[in-house]
Parts: sequence; C-alpha cells; structure tokens
Amino acid sequence: MKNMVLFPVELEHLLAHLFGNDMMHGKADKLTVDGAKKFYRRVVTALKHASETNVIGTDPGHRAALRSNLDILDVELKRARTSAVLQARMNEGLIRFCFELLGGMPNNWWKKRVTKNDWKLDRYLSYGQTRKQKLELIRREALKQETGEARTELMLEFGRMAGKSIDKQLDWARRRCPGVYTRLYVEESPVVPGSRAKVSHRSDDKQE
Repeated sequence: MKNMVLFPVELEHLLAHLFGNDMMHGKADKLTVDGAKKFYRRVVTALKHASETNVIGTDPGHRAALRSNLDILDVELKRARTSAVLQARMNEGLIRFCFELLGGMPNNWWKKRVTKNDWKLDRYLSYGQTRKQKLELIRREALKQETGEARTELMLEFGRMAGKSIDKQLDWARRRCPGVYTRLYVEESPVVPGSRAKVSHRSDDKQE
C-alpha cells in the first residue's frame, strides 16, 4: 500500500466530466502507480486536443511552447516509478502548462519580493465565443439552476427553439434567462492590459 496513489471520489467525478461516467465509475480508491499513470496521461492527451482546438488566436511560438510542455509532461509521467514522483511530475507539469496557457512562464527566481506586477506575462488572454457556443453556455448554466419539473420544462423549451435561426435562439434565451445572461455577459467589463478598451463579448462568426 505504500506505493499506491490516492484517487479520491472528487477526482473520479472530475474525470467523469472529461471522459464519461461509464469509464470512470467506481475508480475512486487507491490505485497502483501504473493505474493512476494511465488516467493522468489520458488527461495530458485531452489537454493537447483541447489546446489545439481552442487556442486559436496566438503566435506560433506560443503554440509550440504549449505542445512542448505537454509532451515533456507525458514523457515524465511515463518514466515515473513511484507515487511520489508521479504526483510531483503531474503537479509540476500542470503548473507550467497553466502559466504557459495564460501567457508564458514567469521568471521571478532572483527577485526578493514578488508583486502583482510580476504576474504580467508575455501575452494577455482574451476569450471569444461563436454564437453557438454562447447559446450552449446560457442553456447549460440555466439548466443548472433548475430542478424537477422546472428543469424538464426548460429543456423542452430549448428543444422547441432548436429549429430556429441562431439569432432568434439567442434573443429568446436572453429574454427567457435574463439572470444567467446578465451574470455571464453584462456584470463584468474586463479591460485589456495597457488599454482602456473593454473586451467585447461579440462572437466571431468565422469560427462557427
């Protein structure tokens, strides 16, 4: 038991959202290093696919750095022989990837004190959505707030609107779920670093 990897139910549920409940159900327990390694490497593969699919507005150097981080992590996981090394490599790799995804790995090695300004990275991050993505997010968030018959009715309403144009569906969803729409798209107005311009929530039709 000394060289086992703790696999709590919370992690099982998280991975079920990624890979489906059929694959993950009943996996919560202590796993062997090889058993945990299989799931961790599957996460790395998912991150590769997700970053290649969704990171579209960046430079070639950034894309290469993201791929390289995940390739290195996959190799280090494959080499791990103990639970401690496996967990350490996963933690290190995810931290590196997160910062690279946010704009670049910071270098504060020689600084005696790290301040907020030291977290300005090599790039800034700005998200965009197609109209279909926006509609799906509103639908998903709205359904989370409902239970029982109310949730079923809302699902049916979205289903009845599915045959209409995306513009009509979005206009209906905005009126049908005003609280969700306001929370997602109105309450915050982030500002691009170094500029007074606010980030637009308009979708990019070319991505649909």
